[in-house]
Amino acid sequence: MEKTQEEEMRMKILTKISEIETELITLREHSAPEALDSAIGRISRMDFINNRSINEARSRKMKLNSKA
Repeated sequence: MEKTQEEEMRMKILTKISEIETELITLREHSAPEALDSAIGRISRMDFINNRSINEARSRKMKLNSKA
């Protein structure tokens, strides 16, 4: 592999790592516990819990993929 090809590959890898880290931060923010300031219905609570679980699962998957 030539030096320029190595540098291009290095830049692509660093860009991808940066994208993954940014998405992980976003997922952490969306899956953080949230204090509810008003009473909400049972369905809304269940929806919130479901969305949080999905975001946590995506976060775990992204972490595993970034280590590979």
